[in-house]
Parts: sequence; structure tokens; C-alpha cells
Amino acid sequence: MNNILKEFIDNYNQKGFLLDTISISKEGKQSITYGNNQRLNLQSCSKTITAIAFGIAMKEYSISLDDKAFAYFPEYEKTMSCGTEDITLRDLLRMSSGKKLRSLRDSPQKEKWRIDWLSWFFESPQNEKAGSIFYYSSLGCYVVGRIIEKITNMAINDYLYLRLWKTLDIQKPEWSICPLGHTICAGNIWLTNNDFSKIGHIIINKGEYKKHRIIDEFYIQKMITDVIPSYDPFLHNDVECSYGYGYFLWKGSLDNVFRIWGTGGNFCILDYIKKLYVTVTAEINLVNKNSDHEIVRGVYGLIDKYF
Repeated sequence: MNNILKEFIDNYNQKGFLLDTISISKEGKQSITYGNNQRLNLQSCSKTITAIAFGIAMKEYSISLDDKAFAYFPEYEKTMSCGTEDITLRDLLRMSSGKKLRSLRDSPQKEKWRIDWLSWFFESPQNEKAGSIFYYSSLGCYVVGRIIEKITNMAINDYLYLRLWKTLDIQKPEWSICPLGHTICAGNIWLTNNDFSKIGHIIINKGEYKKHRIIDEFYIQKMITDVIPSYDPFLHNDVECSYGYGYFLWKGSLDNVFRIWGTGGNFCILDYIKKLYVTVTAEINLVNKNSDHEIVRGVYGLIDKYF
């Protein structure tokens, strides 16, 4: 099987990708791994980790999916744009805030917004009714992270140390911060393929890892069933992005398949029917980022052929 995985990586790297490692795990066991298992920037895969952090916080604190986002930051109530008061935490997790603020790399209109990302979010115009449409937004994920930090009074990476990283035997990762020193949550987290696959394990195993209950099963079910209709967030017209979006988790074109995705070729593809997950990690690649889902379709073929 290692030869097959080597062939998989070689094939895509010949096409211009920079794949590093692929692993296939079945029934919670690390079955096969091929590659260097380097610690890499997994980009937007960190959004799903933020969703997991939210699920953990729901167990420990009085927090609800129906809470209004602005209620956690009353200092913005007088300056927030009309309609922003309706955004719930569920809307943020499903990328349906109604604000069309795509990337944290965008340069905001106001100088203040470049420093204070919460003001950028709350004060920017409300383009659509909260909860009505999907629009992929890294800034919404950042707000979820700030809410977790607010209720726990801890940096999210510190909060996850005992509750996630140590339990999974993962060295505390590097995770980028915003200009005010808060974890950006929507990207820039450094993990190995082996580390990343453990995140997939928690989701496919209903919130448990080696008999440790990480998150309530109820919340995991919400992650994969409370799905909003979606479309390609980067306008590359890839059909794989059109099957729905759960809580910072993509629904696949195949039945009962979901995926964690970070641009450049980073995926954890979860097949609930076959009870396996395939994890692919890659180095940053700006050349082929528009073609990421070629890799997903390759993984689908791999699963069909050998499992």
C-alpha cells in the first residue's frame, strides 16, 4: 500500500502540487502513512479546529448556538451596522453571517479596522440577512475565536492545551495572532499529518479519542447535519464546493463524506460509510491553489479502488 500512496503523491507533485504526506486511517487506527510528516502550515484547516474548540467550550460554559455575537462585545453595540445585531454564533459557524468579508488578507477601508478586527466585523455593512446565505468568511471564524477567548479568559491555544493537544499527544502548535495579539483562528496553524489526522478521528468518532470524551456527540452531529447550501468560496467553479457547509466543515459530493480543507492541498476527508479518513498535507503552493479539489477526487478514487 505504501507504493500506492507514494505513487499518489508523486502523481500530484508532477502536476505542480507540493504534497508532503498522505495517511489512511480506518476504525480509529493509523493504518498507513507515506511521506515526511513535517509540521506544516495547514491554512484554513484551523477553522475546523476552532469549531472543535467551540464545542469544548459549550460543555464547560453557558454558551448557546443561538446567542447573538454582539452580546459578547457590548462595546460595539452603538457602532455596529444595522442588521449585525441578528448574527448568531450558529451563523458564524456556518459562514452565514450575511457580511461579505472574505479574507483576513484583505485591506479594510478604515485604518482602525486594520488593527481592531472586531470593529472591522461589527461595523462593516450587513450585505444580507443574517443566516440567509453562505459566504465564506475568515473574519467570521476569527470572531468565534474571540468569543471563546472572552468566555474562557484564555488564549484559544492555551485553552486547548489540556483539553485537546495534550489528550491527543500533540505538541502545542504554532498559531498566528492578529495585530492585537489574539489567535486568528481562521488560518496559519502548524501541525504534522499525524497530528491533523487526530482531528479527523475526533469528528468521525463522535467526539471521542481513545475513550476520552473531547466533545459531546450532540455537537458533532450538529457539525455534520446542520448544513447550509454552499457554493465555491473562491469562485473557481469547483463543483466539490457546492454540496453544503456545516460547522467549519465542508460536505462532500459523495454521500456521508465531509472534509476539512486548507488551501494548497491540505485535507482530511471523512467517509462515514466506510468509517475511514484520509489525511493529506502539503507545503504552501500558490501555483496550484485553484486546483485543490483535484486531490479530493483523487482520494475518492483511492478509497473506491482499495476500500
